[in-house]
Amino acid sequence: MQRQGNNYRDYRETAVTRLRLIRQGKRLGFTLAEIQQEITAWESDRLSIPEKVSLLQHKITLIDEQVAALQQTKAYLQEKIDWVSAQATETSA
Repeated sequence: MQRQGNNYRDYRETAVTRLRLIRQGKRLGFTLAEIQQEITAWESDRLSIPEKVSLLQHKITLIDEQVAALQQTKAYLQEKIDWVSAQATETSA
């Protein structure tokens, strides 16, 4: 990282790429510790291609479980909205 004449920071492309990867990992539900561990393993080639694929597939499974849980919560909330709306209709009738 260097400073430009206007005092802005000038980061190397590798640093920018890593920051994007971290941000994307967080968005996908990885913890910072998981991201650090996996980046280190990934970049050092300690993981084989099948291991990399397995890691990513496992994370997709976890994301699918989170989506299912959120859909259940959404359905529950919608039922409550419907129930409250029906109560309001009966009360005003």
